[in-house]
Amino acid sequence: MPTSDQQPFWTSRPNIVGITLALIVVVLHLVVGIGSLWFVAAIGAWGAGVMLTPKPKPRELPAPEMIEDPGVLSTRLHNALVPLRRDDVPHPIRAKAESMAGALGWVLGRWVELDEATEQKMQYTTIIRDFLPGLISGYREVGNPFDPRAVDEVWKSLDLIETEATKTRTAIVDRNLMELESHTRALKLQFGQFDGG
Repeated sequence: MPTSDQQPFWTSRPNIVGITLALIVVVLHLVVGIGSLWFVAAIGAWGAGVMLTPKPKPRELPAPEMIEDPGVLSTRLHNALVPLRRDDVPHPIRAKAESMAGALGWVLGRWVELDEATEQKMQYTTIIRDFLPGLISGYREVGNPFDPRAVDEVWKSLDLIETEATKTRTAIVDRNLMELESHTRALKLQFGQFDGG
């Protein structure tokens, strides 16, 4: 059964070429008369057409979005947050930007521990590379940066990012603690309870 990317054999290019060659043999037989085994020649022409027609090249999948190096992401994060660290930005946004930067910085510092979590790496790359600069740019275009609605929206967005980074940190720490406990149990099994005996 064909997949969604494949077309049925009857409408495929090799089959159409084979049918065309078979029809040419039939027409030749009708015009010139190629003998009593013309149908064998027609079937042979069809088979040759099917077998020798090159298959279409498979469509290439789009390249996955690039996951950036944690050092590059740290620089991007720092540069993106510069406008929010100015004195003319409301204190709640400045404070939330700093705490969010701390949470993201911790994750970037443990980037290698997310090697098996490619989707999370992509998520953080997109947040730092695209979302934060867009959010901050939009906030800077607001006529009054102290407008409570603008402050609330920016604060909520920064808080959401910080919450996700905190969840990632918890997951990394919990996994490391579980691995440490597992390693400790293995050592106790091998060497006893380390009671000096």
